[in-house]
Amino acid sequence: MAFSETDFLKVSFSVREEGGRLAETTDEAEAKKEGIYNEKLRYRPTLVMLKDTRLVKGFKDVLLNASVGKAGSAHIAVQDAFGERKPDLVRVVPLQKFKEGGVDPVAGMVVNLDDYRGRIQSVSGGRVRVDLNHELAGKKLVYHYNVEAQLQKPEEKLQALLLEFLDLEQTLTMKDGEAEVDVSMETARRDGYLSGKYTIVQNALLYIAEISKIVWKETFSR
Repeated sequence: MAFSETDFLKVSFSVREEGGRLAETTDEAEAKKEGIYNEKLRYRPTLVMLKDTRLVKGFKDVLLNASVGKAGSAHIAVQDAFGERKPDLVRVVPLQKFKEGGVDPVAGMVVNLDDYRGRIQSVSGGRVRVDLNHELAGKKLVYHYNVEAQLQKPEEKLQALLLEFLDLEQTLTMKDGEAEVDVSMETARRDGYLSGKYTIVQNALLYIAEISKIVWKETFSR
């Protein structure tokens, strides 16, 4: 059964550089085995919105023709993955710019610069060399995947967004296109709460056609 661009899926996957290292996985045991485990991440099937323009094109094309419960693998060409490396995205930045922002840069550190996410290559002579290319740019990739579920109801899709971006599990009801989210003081105090909230609302209104309004309640008490 093929999917459409309006579908929300829960997908388990691993992606490797062709013939090389594991770059990302939703499997905790595999992450530990390959030495890329990050204790700050939650390893579980991830939410995939097939209409999301940030989704790797080659992987999207594969998922559009996938089926629930059927595992598969796919080789993704450079142009359908993260594209070729761009030399102009390697920047040399004065060390002082980082110092002013309270950052002590070291080689290998991931930083945000000019709305890009990059990795510091070197620090020398008061200058910092930063590579703003995606770490998988210029690489052929191999995806191993399994579509665990297709989310059908609009409230299920919104629940998945809440879990994905705020790690929040909540039973939702909808009426006449209006959904209500009730957030506790503990949730509202979390790091990244505001950006997570914005991302959820933005994606819900963009990609869930049945939702026309979201009432977002924040409850604070003594």
